[in-house]
Amino acid sequence: MKLLYTLLLITVTSIISHAQTEDVITGINDPTTIFKLNDLMFYGEFFNNLRVFDITSPELGTEAISNTSGIYRSTRFGDELYYTELNRARISKINLTGQQFTPIAAARELIRPFGITSDEEYIYVADRITEDSTALVRFRPADPENRTVIFQTIDYIVSLCKLDNYIYYLDLTTASVYLLDISTEVVKPELVASGFEVPTDIIGRDETLIVSDFESGRIVKIDLSSPSFEQSNILTGLDQPTGMFLEENDLYIGIFEEGKIIKTTIQLVSNKDFTENKISLFPNPTSNYLQVTGQQTDEFYKVINTSGSVVLKGNLEKSGIIEVHNLPIGNYFIRFQTGIKFSFVKN
Repeated sequence: MKLLYTLLLITVTSIISHAQTEDVITGINDPTTIFKLNDLMFYGEFFNNLRVFDITSPELGTEAISNTSGIYRSTRFGDELYYTELNRARISKINLTGQQFTPIAAARELIRPFGITSDEEYIYVADRITEDSTALVRFRPADPENRTVIFQTIDYIVSLCKLDNYIYYLDLTTASVYLLDISTEVVKPELVASGFEVPTDIIGRDETLIVSDFESGRIVKIDLSSPSFEQSNILTGLDQPTGMFLEENDLYIGIFEEGKIIKTTIQLVSNKDFTENKISLFPNPTSNYLQVTGQQTDEFYKVINTSGSVVLKGNLEKSGIIEVHNLPIGNYFIRFQTGIKFSFVKN
């Protein structure tokens, strides 16, 4: 009886999971990265090209944009889409404003570029420079050959996501998510989440990270507003999910084994309500304490030094005080669970 109940539960869970999705296109080869612009969907093939199709008419098929030997991840910078070419050791780009999407080499002489992300100023790339080392480099699109290494690690970084001053990355070796505060002088990783099998992509917005776990067939949501970075499954029972794209609350997912792209609707953790609050912190500089005002609820906080280490943490009541008299003199950052951050000086 117990076995029958377990099998029934698994079957129902699988049905519910797949009932939440719809196919966008089927019959494609080994999808990796995904990017959507209006009615156009771009996707990379792990062994071949960058392709595009009209999601309103998927029956018309796809069109190859590039002639290459494998594409992994992509990011948008302004009117251009940048994508990593694993086997050509370079990053290419296309302009999204024209009628023709002509690929152009954007950054050459990399080793094995995997994850890529961007902000208003830089492109960030995880380049596997040796068998046991990855360099996180950044460059300005106007000067792609002038690259700066901001972090180097033995971690096998396969995907990146930048939110505020933080870069979140997937490490294939430990099957975990880490964050880097790149605003600090010494960049050190901090564990965010673990327990994956073969994580392949990470994207994010507001206070939410989303991870695709290739081997376990899961899409996992990570709540960054939670003190423990709470995890929950968005979807389970997928057949090798890979690249993802988020448009408002619509999540597009590449399904590697089945050769298709699916869509589902999700709820995000937003920091809008918190950022509209006028939270303030004083005195700054300070010798003994920080007074925090303007909070609407109690909040968890972390105080981080310039080496990236958490030196103080706790729960703060509304309009409460944080005692910092025991901290050494220096510069610090305080990060609240809502994502709001301040810098302050201890003198």
